[in-house]
Amino acid sequence: GREEESDGSRNVLPWFVALRNSSLRVFVIQQFANAGADTVFNFLTGAYFLSRGVDLAEVGVLASLPLWGGAIGGMLGGYYNDLLMKLTGHRRWVRSLLGFAGKAIACGVMVIAINQESVVAAGLALFVVKFFSDWTQPTVWGTCTDLGGRYSATVFSIINTSGTLGGIFCPLAFGVLLEFFKSEQVVNGETTTIIDYTPVFVMVAAFYMLSAACWFLIDCSDSLDKTERDASLALEQPRCTVKGVLFEFLRMLLPLAGGLAAVVIALAQLLPELESVPDGESGLWWQTLLKLVVAVIAGAFTGGGVGHLIAKFLGKYSSSFQLNREGDDLSSPTE
Repeated sequence: GREEESDGSRNVLPWFVALRNSSLRVFVIQQFANAGADTVFNFLTGAYFLSRGVDLAEVGVLASLPLWGGAIGGMLGGYYNDLLMKLTGHRRWVRSLLGFAGKAIACGVMVIAINQESVVAAGLALFVVKFFSDWTQPTVWGTCTDLGGRYSATVFSIINTSGTLGGIFCPLAFGVLLEFFKSEQVVNGETTTIIDYTPVFVMVAAFYMLSAACWFLIDCSDSLDKTERDASLALEQPRCTVKGVLFEFLRMLLPLAGGLAAVVIALAQLLPELESVPDGESGLWWQTLLKLVVAVIAGAFTGGGVGHLIAKFLGKYSSSFQLNREGDDLSSPTE
């Protein structure tokens, strides 16, 4: 994120400015959940359909449906971004509402897809999930440009990196869930391993809802240019120590850590209850699933909210880590 000034010099986005922008901090969490949840379509849809007894030829078709949905949704999402901004003139709320709607609908349809007895119905439901999930992609990259201002390239890299971290975390979590909830049954004298994908899909739905909630807290008009021109920064560029950078980074992670911790607790308490529902009790199964989804969503909001409040409280002490000493300066200099 370098920008040439009129005198030929180049400015680099100071880390302290990036960490102080609340919209960017929430944006990082949004993309972690967004990209992390979407990895289920890269790694597990083929195995999921194979576990449902589908042959390889059909698996190729069914597993590709979500990808087609994502491609179509991405194109339409970009079109609706431009159209609604032209009609309303409200860039901030068009970005937020399209982002929220896409992820919230994806969450709801994922819950429906979980209990489809027909593999074709499940494949079509996942098509719809990815359609609405990916129609937010143009919103993500448009928000990077709006939020970044003259530092757009750096914001792109920050958001892309946070998505990559989500893409590393979620497959590891998927593996743990699949291993924990697998079971063995004896069929015709042979022991067969049964893998339950429901916990994975519930986690994906919860991450989609977390991503949806984040969009209401992301103000794309709250650009880093404005943050840099904040009164305290305009008078004198703050020089932050290593402690200052780590402190702000910790504050940024608190809402994510709180939300994830609450989600893990909810899953640990209610997934065994879902697994214990007798076969044929579809009404009880749906009731238990609904309770699980509500608990996961409530946990994500509650834990994330508590983490946000703690981070906001700690923000009052961040100035104590700023020093105007050249030796400890970590803000990016003008080259």
